[in-house]
Amino acid sequence: MKTIAIYNRKGGVGKTVSCVNIAGCLDKVRGKKVLIIDTDAQANATSYLMLHDIDKVRYSLLDIFSNPDISPDRVIYNAKMPDKKNADTKIYIVPAVRDMDKISTENMYIIRDFLSKVADQFDFCLIDCSPSVTCMTINALCAAEYLIIPAMAGRDSVTGYGIVVQEIDSMKQNGFNVNLKILGVFLNRVDKRRALEEYYRTFWKEKGNGRSFFTSFIRDASDVVNAQEFGKPIHYYKKSAVSGDYENLTGELLAKIGSYENKKRVKGLIN
Repeated sequence: MKTIAIYNRKGGVGKTVSCVNIAGCLDKVRGKKVLIIDTDAQANATSYLMLHDIDKVRYSLLDIFSNPDISPDRVIYNAKMPDKKNADTKIYIVPAVRDMDKISTENMYIIRDFLSKVADQFDFCLIDCSPSVTCMTINALCAAEYLIIPAMAGRDSVTGYGIVVQEIDSMKQNGFNVNLKILGVFLNRVDKRRALEEYYRTFWKEKGNGRSFFTSFIRDASDVVNAQEFGKPIHYYKKSAVSGDYENLTGELLAKIGSYENKKRVKGLIN
């Protein structure tokens, strides 16, 4: 199981929508089994995927923190698509609840230890992070192997990226998850008609020398909002240009992970 955190200190950049739609693409297009961990007390990923089954949620991530020995079967829910067949998906979620922002713990490895129990059951785990630094956020970053950063064209996103890099560097210096790899920034809600969008796409390419920037981007399209309103990832809603965007982004994400892991294997052989 590859574990990927989706995080930016800037709110409103599309972390949850990106998380759910990357999961939808991994499931629907690539046939992968995906677990989503919702660590944000706003519970947006939970309300997105459990829209029609929210009354069935009895346990949440909060229960893992209060009882780390809880059975994974109790806190993991299958996301069903709200259609005539109430179709099964290969997307699963550990839901969030509003009271999670009150959690305080010195154990930064609760999520990591939980995931170790289910690592052989899923191909990918995507962690939807809060934009604020909480015990949940630190736990999420300590559990992840990789980090991707959604952003929008604008100075605030540049600032948010810088803060994230500083936080990860500080975390590693303190001995927390020293192997966490930032795979890069990708742009959300892009309108190529605006000169500002092209300016920031060029900015990120130059800033990262092509390494910390995804060339794939997600265009600004009503289909994304409409799919969320119906509680569906875009690939369960309709085939459209923006679903193609997520396919490109997901493909690039997997290629980055593959390249990084190949380098680790080669380094291990040399050492």
